[in-house]
Amino acid sequence: MSPLFAVIALAGGLAAQTPGAPATPAAKAEPTAGTLRDAYQREFAFLAAQKKELDERRVAQTKRAEAEAAAVRSEIARLEQQVLDLDTRLGALRDNATRAEDDARAVVDEGSIVDATLEQSTTTLTDYLTADEAGKPRPEARTDALAANFQLAATVLGRVATVRKESGDFFLAGGEKVSGELLRIGRVAAYGNSAQGAGPLAPAGGGRLKIWPGEGPNVAAELISGGHPNPIGIFLFESLTTAVEDDAEQTLFQHVDSGGSIGWVIVVLGGLGFLLVLLRALILLRASAGTGTVEGPVMSAVEGLDLDRAASSAKKAPGAAARVAEQLIEGLRRGSDRMDELVEEPLLVEHRKLSRFGTVILVIAAVSPLLGLLGTVTGMISTFDIITKFGTGDPKMLSSGISIALVTTELGLIVAIPMLLLGNLLKGWSDRVESEVESLALALLNRYEAGVRAKHAAESKGSA
Repeated sequence: MSPLFAVIALAGGLAAQTPGAPATPAAKAEPTAGTLRDAYQREFAFLAAQKKELDERRVAQTKRAEAEAAAVRSEIARLEQQVLDLDTRLGALRDNATRAEDDARAVVDEGSIVDATLEQSTTTLTDYLTADEAGKPRPEARTDALAANFQLAATVLGRVATVRKESGDFFLAGGEKVSGELLRIGRVAAYGNSAQGAGPLAPAGGGRLKIWPGEGPNVAAELISGGHPNPIGIFLFESLTTAVEDDAEQTLFQHVDSGGSIGWVIVVLGGLGFLLVLLRALILLRASAGTGTVEGPVMSAVEGLDLDRAASSAKKAPGAAARVAEQLIEGLRRGSDRMDELVEEPLLVEHRKLSRFGTVILVIAAVSPLLGLLGTVTGMISTFDIITKFGTGDPKMLSSGISIALVTTELGLIVAIPMLLLGNLLKGWSDRVESEVESLALALLNRYEAGVRAKHAAESKGSA
């Protein structure tokens, strides 16, 4: 029995005793306090031992758990490092795969380049090969065939890169075919000499040659005879397949026609504008004539109140000032009291005449560059349409749209600049003529009023 159960049994026995029960024997009548204390001490010692054992077991269990946790963390770190290593290897493998794909594409591209070079070299060498060279079989391997073509090209270059004389036919500048001596400088230039004509030769198409104008025949004759002319006129060419045409200077009609329909619209508008400028200049020239003639006799006649003589003098004089003076004098002869109306009406009539065509000229000056801009936009749209359909391989296909874009802008500026300058000059001229006519009209009225005042003063003096 454990000490705990002994203490519990002892406590139960003490509790079961009653006051009336008989006393126990002397041997069993020991003090209970000491017995309990000893029992408690033994139990306390037993519990302390068990607590110590449990603490030791707890500490051992904690250390074991920590060791296992450390081992797990170490294993996790090892696995993470392994994953990183695998990722690194995977990235390296992907890089290697990418490089392998690039190398494969490069090999394919290089093969295409080799094929294109081989085809181009074969096509180029065809015109220079003899029948035996052209009939020889080519190696099947790309590199071998390319090497063979380069070797053959070196042979051909050595053959054709010489200056040689031979007999042959060529065409004169007028198109006549003649026979004579040819001096061939490799495959890039040639000279021809015959009794009918001589000179540097240019491709005429189909392997034929023609005399190129502009160089004297003595150069070809001297070279063929072994001389050394200085300077040497020469025409260099790449191939005899395509004929070379002499670039004729473009005519004005062709230049305008390259701008398309908008170019012709600008030209017609410009012609109309210059015609209106000429008409307006003639109108202003006629209107400004005779101002000095009006100021002399007409003014003196009006001041003397001789309106008939003033009207006759104004009618004989040319120009706007004479017409205004004539109308003013007619109004004065009618005895009109509204002097402002006498001045305003003839001035308004002359203003309409003097400003004729001025607005139209300035409108043409403003519209012409806008039409040029319209042609520019139209030409660029046409160019981009051609690029979309056919690409940029042939520059000649793009020339039409670019010509429209540039020529219309040029024509618009050619029309607009002089129209703007002439229009403003004519406007200034018109304003100056109007100012002179207005000053003359006011001076005429002042002279008339001065004459009337003088007459009244003389009458008053005579009556007095």
